[in-house]
Amino acid sequence: MNEVKPLSTIKVLYVEDDDNARDALAAILKRRVGRLFTARDGREGLELYEAHKPHIIVADLFMPNMGGVEMIRSIRQRGGRPQVIVTTAVSDTSVILNAVDAGIAKYVVKPIEIPSLLEALTQLAEEIVKNDIHKAAALPEDILSRKKELEAGIKKDFSAFMKASTGKGPLDVKVLISGTGLEVTAIGILTQLEKVLLDSYQNIVIIEQNRQLFFSIKNGEIERLIADRLNIHVEVAEIVIDIKRDLNKLIFRWKG
Repeated sequence: MNEVKPLSTIKVLYVEDDDNARDALAAILKRRVGRLFTARDGREGLELYEAHKPHIIVADLFMPNMGGVEMIRSIRQRGGRPQVIVTTAVSDTSVILNAVDAGIAKYVVKPIEIPSLLEALTQLAEEIVKNDIHKAAALPEDILSRKKELEAGIKKDFSAFMKASTGKGPLDVKVLISGTGLEVTAIGILTQLEKVLLDSYQNIVIIEQNRQLFFSIKNGEIERLIADRLNIHVEVAEIVIDIKRDLNKLIFRWKG
C-alpha cells in the first residue's frame, strides 16, 4: 500500500505580489499539495481564504493594497485559524515580532530556499492531519491510499445527482479528500432560468436562498451518496453558495 503524504491532502494559499516569484514557486507547490490557490496581494488573498478556507497560508509581508500581517489579522478577526508561513527579505526583529504577534507559525527569509519551505509545509501538514484541527474522526488509511480513484468516483456520482435533481449537471466538479474532511465544489451549476434572473441583486439573493434550501433538503441524500462510495459516514459541515462565480461548495467532515 502506497503511503500518502500529508502535504498532498492539504489546501495551500500562496500570496506574493512579485509575479515571477509567485509563478515559479506555484509551479513547484502545485505538484506537492492537495490544492493550491495563488493571490497577488493581501486583499485578494483574503477573498480566496474566505472562498476556499485553505489549511496553510504562505504570504509575503510587504505587498500593495494589503500586506501579509494585515491580511492575517483580518482572517484571525473573522475566526479563521489557518497555519501561516510568512516570507520576506527583511530580517528586522520588530517586523518579525509584529508578524509573530499576528499569529504566524513559521518565518522564511527571502530568497526562499525551496527545501526549507517544503520542510516547513510538511511539518505543518503533518500537525494538521495528526491533530485533526477540525475535530473530525480519523480517516481510514485505505481511503487515503485510493484518494484519486475515490475523488473521481464522487465527482461522477455528484454530477449525476445534480443533473437528476435539477435538470442540469455542473460543468465541472472538483473533489478534495483530506485527513480532516471532504470538499465537493460544483462549477457552472446555474440553470438557464437562474442566469436570466441575475440582472438584479434581489434575484441573486433569492437564487442563493433557493440553493441553500435545496442543499439543506438534499444533504441527507448527498451524505448517503458519498458514504456509499467511501464506505464511511460523512455529514455536511458547511454549504457555500457563490452565485456571482457560479460556484456551489459542500464541505463535509468525517463522522465517527
